[in-house]
Amino acid sequence: MRGRSLPFIFSLLFLVLSFSEAKKKSKQPSDTVTGTDSTVVNPLLGSGQLSTKDGHRCTWETLVRGANVLLQVSCTNPSEDGLGPHYTCQFAGKPQECSVYSTQSSQYWKQVVSKLKKRKNACEGEKVLKTRLCKKAPSASHMKLTERSREETTTHMSKGMPEESKRKTEAPTKNVKEPAVSYCRDRLHSVCNFFVKFFDG
Repeated sequence: MRGRSLPFIFSLLFLVLSFSEAKKKSKQPSDTVTGTDSTVVNPLLGSGQLSTKDGHRCTWETLVRGANVLLQVSCTNPSEDGLGPHYTCQFAGKPQECSVYSTQSSQYWKQVVSKLKKRKNACEGEKVLKTRLCKKAPSASHMKLTERSREETTTHMSKGMPEESKRKTEAPTKNVKEPAVSYCRDRLHSVCNFFVKFFDG
């Protein structure tokens, strides 16, 4: 009797272990970051707006890429006509290597944004954004400038376009009158001028 029950017990244990393993896999998050995939960090802490010392209007957001956290900044410099040059930049770092980041991440990003606000141009200045909160943390925990781009607006060119096109449209009318002058510079000026006007309609 005991010999017959052993296979049954082993089969039952195998089923229990298989079921528990399948349950663990089902609990794993489907949006785990791997490789170069990017996911948005908690939007309440990871995005916002700021204004620089010179009044540049900027938006910022944080993304996770592998083990790195990216800080992406996009700014516009307002001009008199409401439009101005647009520029962007990106910082990268591992703030999680700062021991207090896990409990004070909100304070960490406030100090980072404060650094950008004190600049005239959010993407110009020191390439490393060091915070007081993580001042003694490993250098990898600080956000470092990795990319920067600038795109000038071309609104000022549009103002000169109408005048240039106007000159082009006016040019033919001046050229039409030139034949009458060039062909009628002789004694028969009045007769020649009459025929020129006649054919011109």
